[in-house]
Amino acid sequence: MPKAAIAPDASWEVRARIERDSAIALAKRAPPGLIAYLVLYGAMAAATPLNEDKPLLYWATMALATIIAAARLLLCRKILADEQPERFTKHFTWLLLFHAALWANLASQVVLFYGTSWTGMLALLITAGISSGGTTSLAPKIHVLRAYLVTVNLPIAFCALFVDLQGMATVVSAFLLFLLSQGSKQSEWFVSAVTDKYALEAARIEAEAATRAKSSFLATMSHEIRTPMNGVVGMTDLLLETELDEEQRDYATTISGCGQALLTVINDILDFSKLEAEKVRLENIAFEIRSVLEEVMEMTAFQARQKGLELPLLVNQDLPWSLKSDPGRFRQVLINLVSNAIKFTSSGEVSVRAGLSPDQPPDKTYCKVLIEVTDTGIGIAPEVQSLLFEPFSQADSSTTRKFGGTGLGLAICKRLVEAMGGEIWLESRPDEGTTFYFTFLAEPAEQSPPAPPPGDIRGLNVMVVDDNATNRKVFQQQLSAWGCTVTQACNGREALHILQHQADTFDLAILDFQMPGLDGLELAQKIKAEERHQSLPLILVSSAPKLGDGDMAKTNGFAAYLTKPIRRQPLFNTLAAVRGVALAPQTARPLITLESLPKRGERTKILVAEDVLVNQKLISRLLEKEGLSCDIAANGRDAVEAANRVPYDLIFMDCHMPEMDGWEATRLIKAGPGSPPVIALTAGVTAEEQAQCREAGMSGFLAKPLRAAELRKVLKEHLTAEKSTLAEFNGSVTVAP
Repeated sequence: MPKAAIAPDASWEVRARIERDSAIALAKRAPPGLIAYLVLYGAMAAATPLNEDKPLLYWATMALATIIAAARLLLCRKILADEQPERFTKHFTWLLLFHAALWANLASQVVLFYGTSWTGMLALLITAGISSGGTTSLAPKIHVLRAYLVTVNLPIAFCALFVDLQGMATVVSAFLLFLLSQGSKQSEWFVSAVTDKYALEAARIEAEAATRAKSSFLATMSHEIRTPMNGVVGMTDLLLETELDEEQRDYATTISGCGQALLTVINDILDFSKLEAEKVRLENIAFEIRSVLEEVMEMTAFQARQKGLELPLLVNQDLPWSLKSDPGRFRQVLINLVSNAIKFTSSGEVSVRAGLSPDQPPDKTYCKVLIEVTDTGIGIAPEVQSLLFEPFSQADSSTTRKFGGTGLGLAICKRLVEAMGGEIWLESRPDEGTTFYFTFLAEPAEQSPPAPPPGDIRGLNVMVVDDNATNRKVFQQQLSAWGCTVTQACNGREALHILQHQADTFDLAILDFQMPGLDGLELAQKIKAEERHQSLPLILVSSAPKLGDGDMAKTNGFAAYLTKPIRRQPLFNTLAAVRGVALAPQTARPLITLESLPKRGERTKILVAEDVLVNQKLISRLLEKEGLSCDIAANGRDAVEAANRVPYDLIFMDCHMPEMDGWEATRLIKAGPGSPPVIALTAGVTAEEQAQCREAGMSGFLAKPLRAAELRKVLKEHLTAEKSTLAEFNGSVTVAP
């Protein structure tokens, strides 16, 4: 299309696309018109004596029209099938104008020979119909339209003048001018519509490119910030494990807290950016939901202990053992809600309850899981509750100053929960606490609950003493599921009263450490003071453990010491050990814990592939704290060579290294026989990078900054020499001899 027919602000790309759309539109509209041409020629033959009076003229016109129609139909097919349809439009246009000239010649001959008879009027009516149809179909090509209308109508007007039919000439000319005007308006409308369409598309493409650039920038910056932050946070954690005076410890704790706050900001911005760009892809894998819930409670336990909060977990029995969904995103939402609840709660408890939602979907292949996170914190005013799930929003401006945060956490949770097929909402009253609810859809996985640990505690009669009603309910639920009989006491006085009347009926007692009135230690002293209670095994549980609590518990006659939150398996093992079923011959020594790792360091070979010196130093020191040593490789190529020489038990692999990256190095290592587990150790935390790690054959993923607890978890899982033994216990368990 000539440039004059296109909006002046249209770019050359839009111009080219209009040309393309014009050619396609014309090709689509042409076949019906071609058939109509041939039908009209036949109608003229049947309705007029032209084929008898001028047979040569008539049949020559019919033959040429048929040939041109066939050629145009072939070109239509080419235009619609070819990737560059505008290549054929020039030939198509000339054939179109040739068709118009043929008709104009035929109609002019009819006017010359038959004048205003009904035959001449029929020719004029057919001409009017052809012209109107051409005005509609040729609107994308304004210059072709004008040439077509002039070619069809002007010869008829001249012929009418030639035979002194001025009225007919005037009508045809006026009709021609009207069609030219209408054609211009239709062409402008077409060009405007196409221009707007491609302007919107261009804006969309530009916006998507900007979003990709932003996401790429944020991912790169996240990686670059995390690399030095790994050294800052990791070394600060190591510093806090050394002997420091009060002032030094305060400074180091402040540095560690600031580092964690910065990482939270980085994670929130990166997650929100990906959600905004709709780049988050959900997994659908089987996982044990109780294990994930317990992991989250363990991860947030330190934060709760610092504020003296109880952190109970209640799991309804109706919840399937294994589900298929995205455990990583479920964990992310739950951690955010629990951490928020702890942050805004100064005393009391933060409890988590998990079960099936009352309103289950009609599709029985899915179940709806309901999670409740309840706190006894500051609460939220009704007028601001609706704002909490908006980006960068908090209850009021003072919230950010007092508690910190980006205001992105709940917005991220909302989008993740909705992506998982659920919803999130809250109930709250100022100064009375808040409950956040969220649901998500999951498929029940075909996996039965694991077999109970060795030992048998069925039939145990247990007394639970705890001032927190939720904690008592947790113990009641869990112990009852194992076949135990549970008697509850809400304080030390009630426990002593129960023991006075039922002393001989209990097999053991679980005492909370922090209770008003009589605490756990004082209660134990009073229990052991009576001779008839001397043989009653006692277990001390604490929500705020301190150094030396284990020795204090042992001194006061406790058989075991646990810290909250307590996972199912360590609780079972402890009960079995105290009863003397599982560990009867070995009760003279403490249970095996993660602290026993240093004893295996001499025969465990670990390789660390890391190019940044401070990170090499950090992970070496963290491994030394666990009694392990490691070899260092400065790049992927060195790591492959080292793995070929030494049979390592475990390899930590940075992903971004010079000469050869961690993914390629892992693929080469995994290609060899008997390859060890390779754990990704990287500052890149995007889902795409984690997927790349799995594709390379890595067995796990550790994000920088590296924390000691996360490293211990990986060591526990992947050091197979003592894996079966270590898996039975938890580092928070100690059994007195």
